[in-house]
Amino acid sequence: NLNQATAKLFEILCSICVYFLGGESITDAIVPSLGTNAGTNGLINYVLDFNMLNILNEHGLIISDYNS
Repeated sequence: NLNQATAKLFEILCSICVYFLGGESITDAIVPSLGTNAGTNGLINYVLDFNMLNILNEHGLIISDYNS
């Protein structure tokens, strides 16, 4: 169950994802940090700070290793 604010964060995250296809389906989706560190607010230019990433992680929407 997501509240509206968390759903909006997930929408932002998905809009900057890069998807990798394996055959007919998506096998992985990542958000490139573009030479920055997501764990130290490297994605703030995309309106995603560290606290927002933690919210997404708490809801099981992303993995906790933000720079993997």
